[in-house]
Amino acid sequence: MTEARKTMDEEVKIGEIIDDRMREEEAESLCRWAAARAGVIVVAPLLGTMSLVANEIYLIIKLGKVYGEEISEQAAVKNLNAIALQIAEQETQARQALLKDDAFIDRIWRAYGILTSAHMIGCDEFCDLLSLVRLGAAQ
Repeated sequence: MTEARKTMDEEVKIGEIIDDRMREEEAESLCRWAAARAGVIVVAPLLGTMSLVANEIYLIIKLGKVYGEEISEQAAVKNLNAIALQIAEQETQARQALLKDDAFIDRIWRAYGILTSAHMIGCDEFCDLLSLVRLGAAQ
C-alpha cells in the first residue's frame, strides 16, 4: 500500500471518529433537553401525561435523525409502547419477589399498624408508609 493511500485511510478514520463524536454529543444534548422538559411536565401536572408521551416520541424521532435513521411517529409509538410493557413486566416481577420476603411482609404490616394507630404523623413518613401498604394491598 502506498504512503498516500495510508494517509487517506487514516484521514477517513479520523473523519468517522469526529462524526461519531459529534453524533454522540448531539444525542446527549437531546437527551438532556428531553429530561429537562420531562421534569417540567412532571412538576406542572396540568400539562398531563400526554405531553410526557409526546415528549418521548419526539425524542425518539430526533435521535433517529441524529444517527441517520428515519423513524416514523408510528414506529416511535410502537417502540415506546414495547419499552413501557417491558418496564411494567419487570415491575410486576420485582413486586412479586418482594412479596415473597417475610421481612418485607412484616414491614408492610408494621406500616399498616402505624397508619391505623398514629395520632400525628409527618407527610414524608405518611407517604413512605402508605406506599408500603398500597404495595401489600396490590398483592
